[in-house]
This record gives sequence, C-alpha cells and structure tokens, in this order.
Amino acid sequence: MAEPKTRKKWYARPTFLLALIAGWIVTIPLADAFGFWVWFVLIAVLVAIDARNPGTKAKPTDLPTTPAPAPVTAEELAAVKPGNGLGFFLSGKAKLDALNMQLAQHKTYQRKLAEEISYFESSLSELPDFNAATDNEEQLFIAEGVSLVEPRKGKSITESTSRNSGRPFIGVPVGGVFLGASGRSSSKSTSVSTPAVDELTLVEEGGRFIASTQGIAYVGEMFNRKADYSAIIDWTGEGFQLRISASNKGTNWIVIFSRPGDMWVAGALLDAADEIPARALDTSGKATAAEIAAAVAASIAMQNDKFAEAKEIAAADVAAIESHIDLLRKQFPSWVK
Repeated sequence: MAEPKTRKKWYARPTFLLALIAGWIVTIPLADAFGFWVWFVLIAVLVAIDARNPGTKAKPTDLPTTPAPAPVTAEELAAVKPGNGLGFFLSGKAKLDALNMQLAQHKTYQRKLAEEISYFESSLSELPDFNAATDNEEQLFIAEGVSLVEPRKGKSITESTSRNSGRPFIGVPVGGVFLGASGRSSSKSTSVSTPAVDELTLVEEGGRFIASTQGIAYVGEMFNRKADYSAIIDWTGEGFQLRISASNKGTNWIVIFSRPGDMWVAGALLDAADEIPARALDTSGKATAAEIAAAVAASIAMQNDKFAEAKEIAAADVAAIESHIDLLRKQFPSWVK
C-alpha cells in the first residue's frame, strides 16, 4: 500500500494562505467599522474551516503508516489544565482529527489481523494428519494468485565521449568570412559500457504456490520454480513475501502471496521441515510419522505465540491512542465528547 501524503500544518497549507489573503482584504473595512476584535474572529474562522479540510489521502480503512504514540501517564492526565475554545480550534481540533484517523487505522489493523489468523487456522484444518504420514509425496497446501520475483540483469549503460577538431580553415578571413580551402575534419569517439547490475524484477503474476511433503514450488504459465526442503539453504518470510535460497539455483527467488495468511502457512511448513533431520514432511527419510507431526505442531505453536504477541501490541497501541484522546477530552471537555 502506498503511503499517504503527510498532512501539512494548517498554517502551511495553500488553502489557508489563500483564505488568509482574501480574509485580510475583507476584514480591513470591517475592522474599521466594528473594532479590532474582528481580526480574532477571522483567525478563528480560517482555522476552523481549514481544519475540516482532509488534506491527506489517508482513509480509516487503510493500515497504519505511523507508530502509535507513547501512552499518556496518569500523572500527565492529572496535570492537564482545561483549555478554551480558541485553543481547541487552533491546535486541539487538528490533534483530535489525527488521533481519530490513527485510531481507526489501528483498529483496521486489528480487524485484518484477526481475519488473517482465522484464514491461517482454516488453512491448517485442511492439512492431512501427519501422524499417518507415509513415504509418498503429497500436496499439503496450494495458494493462488502468487507472483514470482527474481534477479534479472538490468540494462547496461553505455557512455560515449567524443572530441571533434572541427574543420580548420587554411584561408584568410575577409569580412568575417573565410576564403580559401578547408582542411580535413578529424574526430575521435570513445564508448565505455558499464556492466548491468542485477535488479529484482517481477517475472510473472497469477501463478500458484504449492507446498508438498517434500518441497515447495511456484507454477506459472511461463515459469516454474521448485526446491526440495533438503535443498533450501535459507528462507525468509515477511509480510506477503517469501524469499527462497536453494542450493540448486544460483540466485534467490521470491514469491509474493495475495495475503499474509498464505505466507504464514508456507512458513509453518518450512519451519517444521527445518526441524527434521531428514528435511522432509513424509517418512521417505529417517523421520517417523510421530516426529513429523510433533515438528509441525511445534511450528504452529510458535506461530500462534507470535500471533498472541501481535495482538497484545495492537491492543496496547489502540489503548495508547485512546489515552491521548482522553487527554484532549479532559483539556477540552466542551468540544471533545
């Protein structure tokens, strides 16, 4: 998701500056007629109007792009002093809007986290009973709508430098014009090519990711990639992406899932295979069915521990944002409900 534009301070927005100029012109005759206090009314009206301008592309349904603030302490809440309406419109309103947006986005994260955990659990329920594992390769998990990313050579850069001596005239200048013969033109040119560097390139979209009892694979219309668990040197899962380093391929390949729940399932299976000396989720090696089932269960339990930690952090973030809203509510009780 693209990061939304940062909202500028109210006094730095073009709309506010234009309104200030127009208001200045209108207020001059009013101030002469009704007094200096009209200027204060103008400032309050401008800030109130501009504070209602969204000024950003962020939406409550977006995932948060900024961390939650530190929670307000009981001492800070007890020490706050009530403010007036002018203070609320000058600074409190903008803070409240920002906090409400942040609160909505963090609650969106909580909701989507719960949805992905539910999807993860549903996908796990479709896995076979590893206590009855055999030595036959069996498909365990299939994810649709997967993209493949690999390093590709970028375009080589060629820089050319040339030196041209021109056409030196041998004749004599007459009235600004050379008369006589001209010598031969000489030119030299040198080209230097810089080797292209590897760039991560989206190779294909809309493929499938398949995890079996012996390895993983990407299957697309034009490209296929496969790696047995025993050939995987290293792997990293983060967000929607899974990076694979395999001994049978000189470069890494990356699959991008359509949702993080798919990556969690793939990661759980990869982690379980890492814990088995035979590096397979079937009995084709030296592992027994009970050992395979125990490794898968331990991997799932570790993933659930991470989910519990993520839920706690998300709840703490929401509570911290709400504490700042409580601070504004105590500071401006008439305007913050």
